[in-house]
Formats: sequence, structure tokens, C-alpha cells
Amino acid sequence: MTTKFFPLILGLAFPFALPAASLTEATFSQVIKDVSIVSMETRASAKARLGDAFKTPDVIRTGPDSLAELMASDKTVTRVGANTVFSFEKSGRAINLEQGSVLFHSPKGKGGGTIRTKGASAAVLGTTLMVTATVDGGFKAIMLEGRGQITLPNGNFRILTAGQVTFVLPGARSFGPQLNINLGKLVENSRLVQGFEQELPSKPSILEAIERQLHLIRTGEAEDTHQLVGNQATKDTLEIVDSSVLEQIVENRVDRLAVAKTTDVTITTSNLRDYPAHLFLSLVPADIPVRGVLSFSGFVGNNITIDTLALNFSPFLEQTDFVLGAQGTLTFQRAALALLAVADPGQTPLLREVTLLGKTDVVVPAGMSFGASGIGEFTLESGAVLSLQNVSFVNGDGKVDLDGHQALDLTGGGINAPTPAFLLEGGTVSLNGGTYSATGSAIVSAYGTTLNAIGTTVSGDTVRFEANTSADLHAVTASAGSSLTVTASQDVNVTGGSASVSGASGTLQVRAGRDLSVGSSAQFQANTIQMAAVNNAVLNNVQARAFNTLNVSADGNLTVAGGTFTGASGAPTVAASFSAGDTLTVNGPTIASVASISMSARTMNLSNVNFPGGSTVNLTSQFGLLAANPNTGAASVPGHVNFIINVNYNGNPAQLYVGNGINISTVGAR
Repeated sequence: MTTKFFPLILGLAFPFALPAASLTEATFSQVIKDVSIVSMETRASAKARLGDAFKTPDVIRTGPDSLAELMASDKTVTRVGANTVFSFEKSGRAINLEQGSVLFHSPKGKGGGTIRTKGASAAVLGTTLMVTATVDGGFKAIMLEGRGQITLPNGNFRILTAGQVTFVLPGARSFGPQLNINLGKLVENSRLVQGFEQELPSKPSILEAIERQLHLIRTGEAEDTHQLVGNQATKDTLEIVDSSVLEQIVENRVDRLAVAKTTDVTITTSNLRDYPAHLFLSLVPADIPVRGVLSFSGFVGNNITIDTLALNFSPFLEQTDFVLGAQGTLTFQRAALALLAVADPGQTPLLREVTLLGKTDVVVPAGMSFGASGIGEFTLESGAVLSLQNVSFVNGDGKVDLDGHQALDLTGGGINAPTPAFLLEGGTVSLNGGTYSATGSAIVSAYGTTLNAIGTTVSGDTVRFEANTSADLHAVTASAGSSLTVTASQDVNVTGGSASVSGASGTLQVRAGRDLSVGSSAQFQANTIQMAAVNNAVLNNVQARAFNTLNVSADGNLTVAGGTFTGASGAPTVAASFSAGDTLTVNGPTIASVASISMSARTMNLSNVNFPGGSTVNLTSQFGLLAANPNTGAASVPGHVNFIINVNYNGNPAQLYVGNGINISTVGAR
């Protein structure tokens, strides 16, 4: 009997062999193009980056031609393909594959796991496995090497060996056909195997399995049918695609794309179908997820000029994502542009994202306004610098993303409610004025180097400022409902302005990977306020109020000069903490409505401080001793708590209250 091998059409693949321990988190080891992490708590979406942690119950969502690789602590590798929605279960060893494909490799002996799609669930055992969700709610599983088993909830199971595929049908009560595929052709064309910097640990075993198949074909014991297996199956049948027809489609589309990319076009009507030479939609059934040019849906030109007041994306709802991309410059001519995607009554729009892209430049008239409706995410993107003057945006049904690969430069303008979320991102980010408001997530991210904002107002339920090097916020007004964060891998400088979180359990965090400087009466208000620096921190006339918990820390030196620190009124558990790895210098702050005050450093120098009467004050230093001659202006004694001058407790000399309201101990003693 001659074994028949079928090539296989796959969007992507998933090697699945899960360790015995729970699989609930992993770290991104590679991110290619559009990969997002969607928080299930806030529904906010953030771009995934190398080294980011991914944890349950959050969701990974990838765009067209995009990939992600994650590494778990036990060396389990998960590769996520394009157009995929994927998550870990909250406990145990289960994954949810809402759409798309995944490749999963687990070291030998690490156990198995469960795969769940929209309409099926099955236990899987194997070391390297690919899984693709089918449009009917089931999934297709392919064993890349070794031997594995798929077991349905009713106990029925299938044994798969390297190069075999089977289908788990919707309802998970039965299997579809099981057959051999041409493993060599699959691996050669699979970006889940070939599209990453690091080789799969099991690649040698996969190549051995391929060589065994080739030997069978060469000796006549097996035959390559040259037929493609699709993603639809019943209990006894499966979908077969004519490979020659598909190859012709690919060749034709490649030729059309090449011409479109070198041709300028001016759009003067709202209907993009009026420009067929530049419009590219899926030419194969949606249930056959093929990669490359066939997975692209959008509008392509060399230099594209938009000279119309509206673009109607309603005809493209089934495309999920739509890119209008200029190889050169994307130019807008009108004072306003409406982007519309209108579904039939009672239906939810399927157009997840519309991207307007200029690879070399984007030209937008000053004062222009953009409005989106029925679009999950509207992105305006430049492959170079995106510079906007008094330009406004609103997307009542989703997110606004402004992205300048080299730099994002915004002056005036803003994003208006009721936009649920926005992301302002670029290699560098510069904001000068402007008001940016969201009902959900508001993120400003300089993923290349620096973030600089002057006189800008930012608001949302969750607000984040983040910079890959340094962040400078000058007279910025930031307000959040639940959390507000400012982070930079190097320095953070906050001058004036205000940052507040209104929620009863709201948190406000400022974190610097090097030095932190806060001054010019910068105001902070939240239930929990945290400021931290890996090196040194200086707080100059900072106004912090209405907190229940305040933590200020620096691994090096911390200086607090002036300012006011006022806890939430009437709260008996209000606590404030100031700590430094080396020297803590506190001079002239006003501390009020705080029940517990903690200060810690190798050496502590206090001047012009009045601890509130009735508060508990804990002071710790290297030696846990009060330096001699307190409150006389004496020189600082290293390793001690130093009352330099005018240090009081309830208006009286603080040294009188040591042991009775003020406790002094060695660092780490309490």
C-alpha cells in the first residue's frame, strides 16, 4: 500500500506539549510587527515588546503578517501566528485559541494540556504540535515530530505521529479525518517554524521526520498528491484545494501589487472600489488562512492623496483589518475626514482596525479633524515622522493610535471623548499643549528614546506615560480614574503640573530607571502614591495630598526639600515612607494628617521638620543611633539619624520624644 501525502494550507502553527506545572504566564522572546496585549480587566490594548510578561487572563492579539514567541520558565515555547487571538487559562494547563494558529513546543516529560476553541475542547499530549482554529469552532492539529495523543471529553482519542493531521470537530464529540501531510513542504512554508531568530529546540527531530517521509516518497512507498488540505472537515470528508489555482492567484496578486506600489493615486470619492487597481481584498475563502500577499487586505499606492470628506469602509467589514498604505507620502487635502464602517442593523462591525499609513511621510493640514465610527481601532501611522498641528481625533467605537516610527510630534489639538482608548507612540514623542481624553486606557509611549510633554492634558481611566530612555513632563495635567503611571528606563523629570487618580483605591506611580527629579510645586493626589528611582531622587516643593499610602524611595540618595505631604483627612491608617539606600536628606516639608511616618537610610539628615503630634515616627539608619548634639546645627554623622536643626515633634524638640512617639533603630531591625 502506498501512503499519500497532502500539502497543507496553514495560517500558522502551534507546537503543543505542556509541562506538568501550570502554564499561566510567559515572557515575550520575540515580537514581529503588530502584536498587542489586551487587558481583560480594563479592556485596554498595549503593544507587546521584547521582555514583556504575558499573564492570564490577558489576551494576545496579532495583526496581519505578525508573529510572537513566548518562553515560559520551564523552557516551553509558544509561537503565535498572524491574525490570532490567544490566551492562557487562569489555572492548569489550558490555552484558549479564539482564532488563528499557534505552535507549541514543550521539553520532553513536561506533560500535556488542553486546547479550547470557540466550539471544541480536547486534551493534547505531544512535544511539538501545531494547532489552527477552524471557522466552524473546531480546530486542526498537526504533529511535527514524535508521537502524540488527542483525547476528547467523552474519552475518544487519536494517536498522531510526525507528519499527521486530524480535525477536532465542533462540539468536541468526534474527530474528522486523519491523514498524512507533506511535512517538508509545511515546514518550508510555515513562518511559525521558519519566521523566528531562534531555531525550535525540536528542529533536529522535525528534520529527521521530514527525511523519513522523503525516503518513503523516493522508494515509492509514499506518494505526494500535490493537493492542499484546507480548514473545513466533517466526520468523513475534508476540504481539498487545487494548488495550481492558488499559485496562479498568488502570482497575479504579486504582479498587481508591484504595479500599485509604483503608481500615484488621488482619492476623491468615499468609495474605495472606484479605484480597483489599488484595492486588494481576500481572493480565497476566509476559512483557508494563507500567508503572504493573500492575507493582506487594503489599498496600496505610491503617493496617495485623500481629497474627500469621507471614506466608507462598510464594504470591507469581513476583512477584519484594512490598511490604506502609501509607499511614499500620504497626503490629506480636506479640513476633515470621516471614516465609516456601518454594519447591518443588529450586527456588530467586524472591521477591527483601519490603518492609514505613509511609509516615508504623512502630510496633514493644520487644524484638520478625523472622526471614526464603527471601527475598533483607527491608526494614523508614519514610517518616519508624524507631525501634527492642532489636529483632533475622535473614535466613539474604539481606539485611536497615532504612531511616528522615528518621531511623533503633536502641537495642540487632541483626542476627544467619547473615545474609549488611545495610544500616542513613536521613536521619540513630543507633545506641546493639546488635550487627550479617553474613557478607558490613555497611553503615551516613546518606544525609541525620549518623551517630552509641555502643557499637555491627558485623561483616562488608566493613564500611562512611558519612555525607553528619559521622560520629561512640564506643566502636564494628568488625571485617571483607577491608575496613573510614569516610567522611564533612565531619568524622569516632572516640573509643575498635576497628576491625580480619583478612584477610592487608585494608584499613582512614578518610576525612574536612573534619576528622578520632581519640582516646581508639582501636585499629586491618589489613594496610593509611589515614587521610586534606581539611582537618586530629588523632590523639590512637591505637593502630595489625600493619600492613604505614600512611598518615596531611591536606591542611592533621596532629597526632600520643602513641599507638603497631607494624608487623607480622618483616616487613622495613613502612612508615609521615605527611604534611601545611602543618604536621606529632608529639609522643610510640611507633614499633616499622617498617622505613621517611616524614614530609612544609611545616613539620615533632618532639618526644619515638624512631625505631627500623635503620629508614630520610625527612623532607621545604619547604626540605629541619634547623632550627638541634636538640633544644634552640628555636622552630619555618617550612619546615624541626624537632627540637624529645628526638628520637632508636635512643635517641641524631637529628641525629647525618642522612645515615646519616635523610634530609632538600625536598618532592617523592625
